[in-house]
Amino acid sequence: TKYNTFAIRTGFVLDFNPNLELTNPSAGSTITNLTTTVYGTCDANTSAIWVSLDNITFTQATKLSTNWKVNLTLASGANTLYLVADYQRGNFTYAYKDQATINTDTSQINKGNGNSQIDLGLIFLILAIIAIMALVVGFMFIRRRNQAASQIEQKQAPPKQEAKVAMTNTVPSSESVPKLCPTCGSPSTGGDFCGNCGNKLK
Repeated sequence: TKYNTFAIRTGFVLDFNPNLELTNPSAGSTITNLTTTVYGTCDANTSAIWVSLDNITFTQATKLSTNWKVNLTLASGANTLYLVADYQRGNFTYAYKDQATINTDTSQINKGNGNSQIDLGLIFLILAIIAIMALVVGFMFIRRRNQAASQIEQKQAPPKQEAKVAMTNTVPSSESVPKLCPTCGSPSTGGDFCGNCGNKLK
């Protein structure tokens, strides 16, 4: 392991300081996530940064110029970070060791996935509000669409036509008008002669 390699170098006298520093989270701070990314800075002459939580197994940090970062899974409570900075001089690599502490607040940690219970509750509440708002908006949209469709149908429907009563002038035919006797004026009861005076009607 990297730790055993460092043990061989304990006889070297180091004349450099890599200026190892934790920037986020800072040393001694308290966080509410068990899984986190630790960011830090170092001297430009540092060739590599190694980090361990047990001082046995070390993980090499990603280094860019004077900045570095490493992903860690912390335990509940206080966590000691063992930091080792490599410094290359000629054919020799020197090691600089340091330590820092990061605390985790177990009262707000969901041990199942390392997220805060308060944060999860807030997320569920926001999602529930969004779902209710979506249902209300959808209901209002469908209602307005149905109302608009009903109004269009009413405008397109043909107007009701009132039944027209055909007014016809009934003119009595000459056959339906009773004939009057030209002599006495009595109505005819049929036939060619007046039933009153006996004169010929035609």
